[in-house]
Amino acid sequence: MPDFGHEPRHGGKIIAVAVNRELGDIPAVTAVDAARMLGVSSARVSQLLNAGLLDSWKDGTKRMMSKASIEARLADAPRVGRPKEAPVAV
Repeated sequence: MPDFGHEPRHGGKIIAVAVNRELGDIPAVTAVDAARMLGVSSARVSQLLNAGLLDSWKDGTKRMMSKASIEARLADAPRVGRPKEAPVAV
C-alpha cells in the first residue's frame, strides 16, 4: 500500500479516496432561478457570486448555481434592512 510520503502523526492509517463526479451530477439552477429562489434581483445574485457566497460554474453559456449553496444562503440569510443600533447604556 503506498503511503504518499506521509506518516500518521498520532497512529492510525493513511487512506486515499478517489471520487469521480461530474458537474452534471450536482443539483443546480440557473442564475435567474437562483434569484427567484432567494427573492432577490439577478444583479444581487451576481454580487453574491462575486463575493464567493454562492457556488457556481459555467455550463456552456449558462451560469449555474448549486442548489446546496442557495439552500445554505436561505438558511443563514441576513435580515432585510439596516441593522438596529444597540441601546447606549447611561
